[in-house]
Amino acid sequence: MNADSGAISAGRLLVRAVTFASGSIGAQTREFAQTLKSISTYLAEIAEALRLGDSPLKLFALLRAKTITFIIVAREVVPEQTAREIALHLVSSTRVANQSNAVVAAACDFEKASNLFKSVSELFRQ
Repeated sequence: MNADSGAISAGRLLVRAVTFASGSIGAQTREFAQTLKSISTYLAEIAEALRLGDSPLKLFALLRAKTITFIIVAREVVPEQTAREIALHLVSSTRVANQSNAVVAAACDFEKASNLFKSVSELFRQ
């Protein structure tokens, strides 16, 4: 994986989308923040599993399932197309990481993405 991995791209896109949409944030912020926190947790757990040499397949499945919730909840905060693009990046990153021999780089990418999702989540919890 590289600096433009799917997970990192998703995190950066999320940060940009939320920055531009900050004035139109509605009542769904608590659920949105919780969804982002869950995604952040899955990304961090995937990074840890990759570092330990464990199979993250179950975590990949959980992350993919959570992207459906993300699309539904995020459209209250960011444009629906942007939410779908973020979800697509997340899902594609699980496919690439599953086939990658560069486990350490993939783990770093998931960890960076986790931090991006966590920081946005914390913005909505304040």
